[in-house]
Amino acid sequence: METGMTKTARMLMSVVALVLSGSLGLWSAAEADNATRTVQGKVIAVNLQSTPNVIVVKVILPTKQEMIVGATVGSGVAITRDMQAIGLDGITPGQTVSLTYVKHDNGLDARSIQVRN
Repeated sequence: METGMTKTARMLMSVVALVLSGSLGLWSAAEADNATRTVQGKVIAVNLQSTPNVIVVKVILPTKQEMIVGATVGSGVAITRDMQAIGLDGITPGQTVSLTYVKHDNGLDARSIQVRN
């Protein structure tokens, strides 16, 4: 029987693999448009072990459907809480964030992350 931690680690690695390969449903058949978008939702996972780092956020759409957004987080991404700069290691699953990202052919790149209270 899997422990909760093992199941969580396995899920995180699966999501990271999907994000890095660019095969999440978000990117479907549409081409990348390089538009900047902002979403707000709950953090599902943060992977500090991958290069680049990755954040995964669950967003509830106005239609009440869930959308999973996974974005790479480079070293220059502005990450704040209460207008104070923090590191990606200061974000934990369950927290609410606003994630601004740019969509490219190879996936989503975070531009800023704001932790909400």
